[in-house]
Amino acid sequence: MTDYDQKVLEEKWQKQWQEMKIYHFDFSSTKKPYSIDVPPRYASGPLHAGHAVHYTHIDFAARYKRMQGYNVFFPLCFDVNGIPI
Repeated sequence: MTDYDQKVLEEKWQKQWQEMKIYHFDFSSTKKPYSIDVPPRYASGPLHAGHAVHYTHIDFAARYKRMQGYNVFFPLCFDVNGIPI
């Protein structure tokens, strides 16, 4: 697979998701809201596989609820070190 360019694919999908407003919470929507509150992570050293597992689970829940028609509020943010909180 010599023609695989990760940056091109990432840009393509990020642009499409922004245009579709996949991660946008519409405050005026009549859809039933669903909120996922993610507590701040605690300092556990450098990033490791456990972090990926944790964030994959909550991302899966958000996507699943969107597919069910909910207006999902999922405020995933990043701290000053670039680590998701």
